[in-house]
Amino acid sequence: MNLIKPTNLMNSIQSKIENNQFINNNNDLKTCSFFGSDLEHVFKKNLQSQPIDWRYRNKEINYILNNDSFRTAEFNTINWSESVVLFGCSETFGVGLDEDETIAAYLSKLIDCSVINMGVAGSSPTFATHNAIILKQGYPTPKAVVNIWSTLNRTAFYHPYHVQHDIVNDNKESYNYQWNKNDSNAISNGLFLQKMSKLMWGGIPYYEMTTFVHTANYFKCDFVKKIDRARDLMHLGHETAYLIAKKIAENLKI
Repeated sequence: MNLIKPTNLMNSIQSKIENNQFINNNNDLKTCSFFGSDLEHVFKKNLQSQPIDWRYRNKEINYILNNDSFRTAEFNTINWSESVVLFGCSETFGVGLDEDETIAAYLSKLIDCSVINMGVAGSSPTFATHNAIILKQGYPTPKAVVNIWSTLNRTAFYHPYHVQHDIVNDNKESYNYQWNKNDSNAISNGLFLQKMSKLMWGGIPYYEMTTFVHTANYFKCDFVKKIDRARDLMHLGHETAYLIAKKIAENLKI
């Protein structure tokens, strides 16, 4: 195998790993009204199909991102040892939800504690665990850690300067197709990630749950069913986010 090292390491994925920096696909957005699948044209289309009292007909949504494109405070301002850290995908990030409707926002109010939202849209258990390793190695130990596990058939493909969060497709040449060619591969890798997470956070309050049925079945962790939808009508809504936050608060007991 011919391993090619990027000629300009600045801001490369490799340099971030070597310097113990959290990984994300950085963008120029800091505060925006639409993000991911929650697009403006989708919103306009949804306006036509939703009832007159639809929550998002008049409620604006803001996404406030830090310099590393996470929906949380700047990392150098966080008191990690006094914070609860959430890892997960778009459901944790809060696609289609306003800042005050995310799981992190509700949980922070319920437990009266800083909650750090490390959710990344479209990401996998693999990606969440890789960022958890960065946290474990280079930052103060948090007050508690929560994994809101994504679906197991996703994984992370690292390009030199960005991460590809693969979702299942039928392209036989794709990395994701090979990853999922045999269900045992995704399941086995997921179970190793779960073991790794429990080992990493064994000394502090730790909780795991999911909104994906098959993940709950294989991980034997708590499952929360979506009871409403966000503005994009795809992701979990504010009521489900509150239920998840409440369940986390009850199980962390901090």
